[in-house]
Amino acid sequence: MGRPTKYKQKYCKMLIDHMSLGYPLETFATEINVHRDTLYEWARQNEEFSDTIKRGRDLSLKWWLNFGRAGMGGKVEGFNATIWIFSMKNLHHWRDRDNAEVVESLAKAKAMDSVSARLVSMNEQERLEYARELRDALNERLGGVGKILETLDVGVQPQSSAKREETVLEAIPVDAHNPS
Repeated sequence: MGRPTKYKQKYCKMLIDHMSLGYPLETFATEINVHRDTLYEWARQNEEFSDTIKRGRDLSLKWWLNFGRAGMGGKVEGFNATIWIFSMKNLHHWRDRDNAEVVESLAKAKAMDSVSARLVSMNEQERLEYARELRDALNERLGGVGKILETLDVGVQPQSSAKREETVLEAIPVDAHNPS
């Protein structure tokens, strides 16, 4: 049988108070004279303490975000953005996005806007033809995955080619702001 726990319910309030000042969970261990592993063990054993840690992390993040906003707004004398960023990366697991990720995200958004605009301007027959083009492009790009998917038994009655194309057409969204 293990040692009796040092956990006390009052630690939940104390932890919230501690972390709402921007401190990380691990420094709370020094406040109550236990090892950080003890905090992790308590979280595994006690749902209330585990939830308190999650809430505390949110409050700590809020403190750091407010501090950064104030600093960047010129309200914190001697604010050092580099140290703030370093702290966010280490305390809250922020990371830099590389340019390739940003460019890819922007390209995807632009492509979706282009597709949406094109679909809105089409009549039903044009949308059906566009759906066929998209299907063919996907089949070509993905090595026929679309054809494989067509043959899978997913509990749907087999459909004719024309019926499948109508189903694809129905799945293509029409701009809700510009109803036909």
